[in-house]
Amino acid sequence: MAAGLLLIALLAGGCLQALDKPRPTALNPAETETAVMAAYEGTLTARAPTHTPQPTATPELATAVPQPTATRVPFMPNDGPFVAMVRIMPDNSENIILKSLSSETVLVRSLAGHSTIDLAWSPDGEWIIFTSAFNNLFSRSNELNIYGMRPDGTQLRMITGDYLNPVQAIGPFVVVSGSVVGGSESCLVSAQGVSNWVSADANGTYELSGVPIGSRWIRAVCEQEDGSLQGSVELNLAEDKANTVDITVKAEGEGWSMADLAPDGCTVAAVHYRWSKTEQGSIETINSGVLLNALGKRVAELQLPDNATLTDLAWSPDGSQIAGSLTFGNHAAIWLWDRNGDSIGSLVEAANPEDTLLSFYHLAWSPDGSKIVVAQQSYAWWSDPKFKTELLSVDVAAGIATMLVPAEYGTHALHPAWTPDGNTIYYQQASSAPADDPFKINAWQIWQVPAAGGAPTQVTESNSNTLPAIKSNNPPRTQAAEGCLDP
Repeated sequence: MAAGLLLIALLAGGCLQALDKPRPTALNPAETETAVMAAYEGTLTARAPTHTPQPTATPELATAVPQPTATRVPFMPNDGPFVAMVRIMPDNSENIILKSLSSETVLVRSLAGHSTIDLAWSPDGEWIIFTSAFNNLFSRSNELNIYGMRPDGTQLRMITGDYLNPVQAIGPFVVVSGSVVGGSESCLVSAQGVSNWVSADANGTYELSGVPIGSRWIRAVCEQEDGSLQGSVELNLAEDKANTVDITVKAEGEGWSMADLAPDGCTVAAVHYRWSKTEQGSIETINSGVLLNALGKRVAELQLPDNATLTDLAWSPDGSQIAGSLTFGNHAAIWLWDRNGDSIGSLVEAANPEDTLLSFYHLAWSPDGSKIVVAQQSYAWWSDPKFKTELLSVDVAAGIATMLVPAEYGTHALHPAWTPDGNTIYYQQASSAPADDPFKINAWQIWQVPAAGGAPTQVTESNSNTLPAIKSNNPPRTQAAEGCLDP
């Protein structure tokens, strides 16, 4: 089994952002930590293997426990579809919005400055699943984690990352000290179950208090001018002796770029990425498809064809199959797996024209399972601008793709989502800025198009709405087994 290999330096080099020069010592530790965190998280969009244009946010110091402000509200009057989406605010923070035909409300406020790159409803409408860099230092080694929360913004939980809420941590608590090895600039240190991270000094020395005796890991992240260095260490702490742990950091990282929950509420299909820097200084990323239970435990890994890069996964409405978008050297494909991750084979393929490279992203099954909408990105080396992303509609039985939303170069139709009646598809419309860079945009908006084809129409008005996800009309589950999200 071979995982797909993606050279980020080739396709995403334009989005790597130069960090600020080394900063003078702040007047207090909080200022130092804020500056380091801002610089570190400014590199995450480039590190994550997503080709979705995302706005640049201004990170802020995260709180210890992931608890953004929730506005607890019942669902609005029955004039759906109910669309959850991310809205970028004027201060670059992110709100998660619930919108119906006649009204709109804020579910979660101020996921401040952290990149949310994927958003979906659970099939029964009881949970919203999203992928975000929010509070990533409290996960074992991830830059982006998978989260679940109720539609009113409550019960937020980090599914991946071996996270332990400090409120649930069991003492006694000890001090862990040591050095961060390999980091030449400011570094942050965190451990499982702590209430906050600390900054290492100029020599890399750190002291982290309040570490639960049963904590399983400690990690460090260091700001560098050309990216970030990261590392984690297994812990075996003792109460009756000094706990000295050195943490070696390297130019490498990992995380989750998307997630989709199965209809049974128990199994998450997700794309995991792992990146590293080569001796030549380029970034290489390996993607893999993973099945997790709702507690974040790995259940299986999808069988990928050779020389393929996996970008997205989506469960069929009956939970019997998983569709995935793959990019090869000379074509793009939608691939199918059974519920256990065993390969079924290709559903549809699109060969590269002589002067264009094609990639598939962002899959969405129709409610009856008869069609799949997929985003097709074109890279034309001769064009200016060079990128565009269009939506295709795929007949699952026939294996035939037809154009649904065409696009001009410099524009992108992304993240399709079906309405429960199967008649309409919502999607994110974006424009590149500059025009030849698909990773930087100057406008992002929600549009809709008839599933049978026709003229698209704009749904939202301000240029700040992303990642539409639509609540289904499926009946709620009545019970949950171990390893499943509660109904």
